[in-house]
Amino acid sequence: MVKDAYLASVPVQVNNSYTWTESYIRSIVIPDLEEYIGTLTAGSIIRNKAEEQLSVWYQTLAMNDSIKANAPFVINRQINGGNSGFDYSITRTTSEVRAIDYKVSLEAGLSLEFGVKIGGSGVSGGGSLKMRTEYGSTQNASNVNTNTMAYHLEDSDVYDAYSIDVKADNVFGTYVFTLDSANSRTSCRYDGGFQIDQPVLSVGTPGNTTMTITEAPIGSTVTFPLIACNNSDTSRTYHLKINSISNAEGGGHWEAFGDDPGETDQGIQLNFLGNQCVSAPLYLTQPNPGALNFSNVTFYLYSLCDEEYPPFIRSYITLSAYYGEGNVGSFCTPVSTTGTAEGSFIDGVQLGAINNTGTGGSAGPTYTNYSAQFSTALSRDELTGMNITTGAKVGDRYSAWIDFDRNGSFALAEKIGEFINDAPGEVRTLFFIVPADAALGTARLRVRVAGTADGGPLPLDPCFNYAQGETEDYNVVIDANTPQDCLGVNNGLALPGMACDDGNASTGNDTWNANCDCIGVPVDCVGVPGGTTVAGSPCDDGNPNTVGDVYTVNCQCLGVQYDCPRCGGRYRAARHRVRRW
Repeated sequence: MVKDAYLASVPVQVNNSYTWTESYIRSIVIPDLEEYIGTLTAGSIIRNKAEEQLSVWYQTLAMNDSIKANAPFVINRQINGGNSGFDYSITRTTSEVRAIDYKVSLEAGLSLEFGVKIGGSGVSGGGSLKMRTEYGSTQNASNVNTNTMAYHLEDSDVYDAYSIDVKADNVFGTYVFTLDSANSRTSCRYDGGFQIDQPVLSVGTPGNTTMTITEAPIGSTVTFPLIACNNSDTSRTYHLKINSISNAEGGGHWEAFGDDPGETDQGIQLNFLGNQCVSAPLYLTQPNPGALNFSNVTFYLYSLCDEEYPPFIRSYITLSAYYGEGNVGSFCTPVSTTGTAEGSFIDGVQLGAINNTGTGGSAGPTYTNYSAQFSTALSRDELTGMNITTGAKVGDRYSAWIDFDRNGSFALAEKIGEFINDAPGEVRTLFFIVPADAALGTARLRVRVAGTADGGPLPLDPCFNYAQGETEDYNVVIDANTPQDCLGVNNGLALPGMACDDGNASTGNDTWNANCDCIGVPVDCVGVPGGTTVAGSPCDDGNPNTVGDVYTVNCQCLGVQYDCPRCGGRYRAARHRVRRW
C-alpha cells in the first residue's frame, strides 16, 4: 500500500505587527538584517530563518512596487499642511493575487507570522491586512474580497502642499498613494516634490566647505567667517551644531551668533527668510596654552525634524586651526562615532611592495597610520593598480588619494578612485596613472571606507568625519624612473588590468593584477570563466539507464544506475516521493 503524508498547521496568535514605511525597510531594516546574517553560522537554523526573513522583505518590496506600478488611477487629492486633515474612503473588489513564499524550519517551531504595512510615497497610509496562511514547504498569502477602506490625509507643516494621486490596490482592496511631485512641496522629512528645507553652510566664500588656519599666535582668538543660507523660497528654522567627537583633540571653545554650538543637544537656533544668507564670525579660543592643534572639526546646519533616521538634510563644513610659530599641522585625522563596529572596515590594501591584508575587523580602530610600516615606489607616468579588500558591510563607499604635490593635504584631483562594494570581502582594483608632474619624494597615500547613510559629502571626502568607517594611511615614494610594465619592459603594455596568459588551461579571462601577477578566473564544467556549472550541478550523461546525473569534481557528467530495469521511467520518477507501508 502506498500513502501520502501531509502536514497542516494554523497560527494561534499574531505576535508582532509592523508599521514601517518602505524607506525605513530599505534603509534600516534590511541593512541591519544583512549585517546580523553575516554574524551567524552558515547552514544553522537561525541563519536559515534570518535569510528567509530577508527574502520575505525583498519579496514584500517587490510586491509593493508591483502593486504601485499597476494600480489604476481613481482620483487626485489636494491638501495643504497646518490643519486637521481630511477623511476619505474607497471601495474596491480585489481582482489580483500575489504571493510571498518562504521556507519554514520545523525545528524552530510551527508558529510563524508576517505582517507589513504598505503605504504610498509621501503619505502615511493605514489599513488592516488579514492574511490566509498555509504552512508546509511554502506560504502563500492573498485576500479576495470587497473592502471599503477609510483614509485620513494630514500634514502639520503649514508650508507643505501635497498633490496626491489616489490609486486602487487590486490585490488587498485598499489604496495606493503616488505623490504628484511636479505640483507638491514637502519639508523634512522630505517626501518628494519641491524640497522646502535647504540649509547650506559655507566658510570663507559661498560653496567652500573647508578652511585651515596655521601658526596662530598662542592665546589669540582664531576667526572663521561663516556663511549660513536658506536656499528655500520659504521661511525656515535651522540649527548650527558642532560634531562634538571631532572637537575632542583640542577641546577648544567655539562661539558663533553669540552662542556655543555645542552647549545644547540641538545647537544654535537660526531663523531665516526665504533665500536668505547670514554671515557671522565663528570664534575659537584655546582651553589652555598647551592645546595647540584643533584638526578636522566638523560643523553642520540642519533641520530638527531630520533626526529620526537617514537620509538627513544637512550641510557640513570642516575646520582646522594650529597654534604656535611653525605649526602648520599635518594630514587630517578623521574620527567617527561608530567607526568599524557595523562592518565598515578595510581588510586589505595591496600596491607594489605594500601588502597589508587581513587586518580589518568590527573591533578595529577608526584611523591607523601605517606610513612607517608600509611603503612602495611609484614612477611618474606609471599606470598601476591598487587592490582594496572590503569589510563585512555591503554598500559602503571606498576611496583612495595620493598627495601627489606633497603639500600636506588631499586635493580633489588627487583622488585615484572610488567604488561601492557589492559583497563582503570583495577585492576591487583602483587603476590610476601617476601624474607626470608629481613631486618627487615621499607622499602620503590615504585609503578610506565610509557608510554614508547617516549623511556627509558624496563622493567621499578625505577628511570628513563620517559616522561609520575606517581610514588608513601609507607612504609612496615617487621617482623619475622610466615606468616598466609587468614583464619589465620600459613603457610596455603588460600593465595591470591587461590580458595575459597564466599558462593554466583551467582558467580564462587571464589579466595582470595590481601586483603584476597573471591570474585567470577558473572555468566551470562547460568552459565558462566564473560560470556556475560546477561539481554537483545537474547534467545529462546521455545514458537512458541512469538517473540523478551531475558533474563530478573532475567535471565528468555521471548518473546513478537504477536497480529496477523493468519498472521503467515512471517508477524512477516516483520512487523519490513515496513510502511503502
